[in-house]
Amino acid sequence: MTRTNDPPLLIITYPRSASNLLMRILSLPNQPNVVAEESGGYFFFPALNHIRKAKLLDRLPEQWSDQELAAVQQEFQSCYHNFQGLIDAAEAEGKRAVIKEHAPFLICPQVQANFVHERRQPHTPMKVDIGEPHCSPGSTGTPGNETVLPDEVLLRCLPAFLIRHPALAFPSYYRVMLGFDGGDKQQVAMKMNDVAATCTLRWTRTLYDWYTAAWEGQRSPIILDADDIVEQPELTRHFCDLVGLDSSKVQFEWKAVDQDQLAQNPVRLHTRSTLMTSSGIKPGKTFRGLSIDEEVVKWKAEFGDSVANTLQKWVQGAMADYEYLSNRRLTL
Repeated sequence: MTRTNDPPLLIITYPRSASNLLMRILSLPNQPNVVAEESGGYFFFPALNHIRKAKLLDRLPEQWSDQELAAVQQEFQSCYHNFQGLIDAAEAEGKRAVIKEHAPFLICPQVQANFVHERRQPHTPMKVDIGEPHCSPGSTGTPGNETVLPDEVLLRCLPAFLIRHPALAFPSYYRVMLGFDGGDKQQVAMKMNDVAATCTLRWTRTLYDWYTAAWEGQRSPIILDADDIVEQPELTRHFCDLVGLDSSKVQFEWKAVDQDQLAQNPVRLHTRSTLMTSSGIKPGKTFRGLSIDEEVVKWKAEFGDSVANTLQKWVQGAMADYEYLSNRRLTL
């Protein structure tokens, strides 16, 4: 058996960033010496779901009960157990884990709550207990890690980031949330703090900057932009070469899934219908030739003025982070 010494590849994304398209192109089931979940990962989604059901982000952290804190901590602990379990299983087989996680799913909930309530009050992020043999006694750590994962966990992984223009990602995410609630805007309105915690690039940028600082500026993580993935197929091959995946295994065409078959899985219907019913990369899914002002007009027609104005606020608030990351993205 050929063994690999490559660290786990952690692809850090956010909802509606074309991450499912990237995973399909990478063709992980065909990659040698790779272990990955069919979904790509999302190990920490159960914790996010718990936060939403408990309506934690509707309140300030100091208003949470001890029982609520313990429950969300346990939820993250369970998520980490499954996350680390895949890494351990891959290593036991002499293979490498490839995991995709949305950045907002990894962020400490108290930090998220302070963010959505526009508080600058710093909060020491809760961390999962990684136990032996994974902990590193005496590690001083690098400031700025707002995730629930200790520094040791993040540094054992090779990170790569995927970004997409906020004016494409954020309305698409709202549309997905609306779909899950049967088109009921009032239901989504009750979850807008949760949506706000996702419709930001703060978490992506802070985690990118944290890695750069932890590496003492000697290198920075790779950033991919979804527009480039769509328009420049060779860029994905180049990415594979850089992170240790087999670039010859990438695929840009695949067998489409029947719409009736897709309808049997509501989550995939709402989140992956365009991808799964296509037979390859669809052109026209980029921000090229578009403007935020023109998109706002479309949002008003689709969602109404109030939602459109909120989306516009979120997009404008994220643009500095997007441009910062985009200027550092991988190019050919």
